[in-house]
Amino acid sequence: MVYGILLLVIGIALIIIPLTVNTLIPVLIGVCVLVSGLSGIANTLSFRQENTSVLIPILFAITNCLLGLFILIYVLFVNTSAG
Repeated sequence: MVYGILLLVIGIALIIIPLTVNTLIPVLIGVCVLVSGLSGIANTLSFRQENTSVLIPILFAITNCLLGLFILIYVLFVNTSAG
């Protein structure tokens, strides 16, 4: 019930202010990539306790975090056409 009302409010807001879609979708992608990187770091640190090699997974996780931050910074501060 609550999710339905929340989605209804978001849908109305997107219809009223269509330019937010240009900013909202890349921000959501950036946040998803950043969260993926952070969870990868957490998983890699838990693998470290099992005496496994963690160099490559931690590098990929850090790269994911940097990519997510780059997407967010670019969309919110650099790109003037996206909102």
